[in-house]
Amino acid sequence: MKLDVLHRQIRLLLFSYLGKKAHFSFSIKSVIGGKNNRAYIIESSHGRYFAKLYYREKTDLRDRLRTEFDFSRYASSRGITSLPKALAKDELNGLALYEFIDGRKVDQSEITQEYLDQCLKFLVQLNNKRELGLFLPLASDACFNIDDHIQSVERRLKRLLQLTVNSQIDSQALAFLREDFSKIWDTVKTRTYALRSSTLFDSTAQSSRYISPSDFGFHNFIVTPLRQLIFTDFEYAGWDDPAKLICDFFCQPEIPVPHELLHQFTEKLSVGIKYPESLIHRVSSLLPVSQMRWVCILLNEFISSELQRRSFSMENVIASSEAQHHQWKEMQLFRARRLCKMAQASCEYE
Repeated sequence: MKLDVLHRQIRLLLFSYLGKKAHFSFSIKSVIGGKNNRAYIIESSHGRYFAKLYYREKTDLRDRLRTEFDFSRYASSRGITSLPKALAKDELNGLALYEFIDGRKVDQSEITQEYLDQCLKFLVQLNNKRELGLFLPLASDACFNIDDHIQSVERRLKRLLQLTVNSQIDSQALAFLREDFSKIWDTVKTRTYALRSSTLFDSTAQSSRYISPSDFGFHNFIVTPLRQLIFTDFEYAGWDDPAKLICDFFCQPEIPVPHELLHQFTEKLSVGIKYPESLIHRVSSLLPVSQMRWVCILLNEFISSELQRRSFSMENVIASSEAQHHQWKEMQLFRARRLCKMAQASCEYE
């Protein structure tokens, strides 16, 4: 998008939020780091704001802007202050304005019980009187029974097996998917179906469904100077199985949460859920499935359409060289192999 067009659209957003009679000047600074959208810091005479220009693609039916904006508005309406307020939106052009909160990324070494308690508080607040959020959509890739979880991985695997081989690293990734991944995935599926029982419902009851931020992990949090976590990135949010939320939280590989904290975290979250023993059982049963799903997510780097989205988010960044992209693929394949082995170990450990 040309800078003058962006400038005009952000001015209209500021008018929408501040009022048409407001007088202000502002500047725009691109923020580097996002993988899906373009982000900007807006410095104005009325304060600092954060703007997002959302990625859109014909084959992607998700309305990322509306999902994140409505979720943020809902959270704020519940009195939650640990996320940026949604201020104004331009749905036609895919642009939204949010509160700017000063903070920094969280380092893995900082993950403590204090931070996990803040995560728990946020999730509990979201789901206190969750019937008020019935207007929210299902989360992206929502799963409400065993078959949903299995098919989520199957769909991703089928897509990855169609990757175009242009280099040796592509061949290595395809061989890994056809051999090691497929073998371990068969083991995971067999185990998961065998663990189906009276306490692992084939369909998660509506009363047990949860409002999920989705893609919930420390890679999407910032921490303020006062050590308050600020939760961001809700474009996949909506109703989901809380077991999937917990498993994804502990399986996401960018800033991993120590697995020794999983049981305690699950028990604490289960307190406000109608069938707590079922949640605990589902988390234990579905953890290897979630790990295998994240293996697939790591390997999205090998899919051309994913690169198009990344190119969109890095509008003002010089495109990475072929060598750099090759190195990134190598790293993702290495992490995928490691996570796949963790899923295998999860199956062996009872």
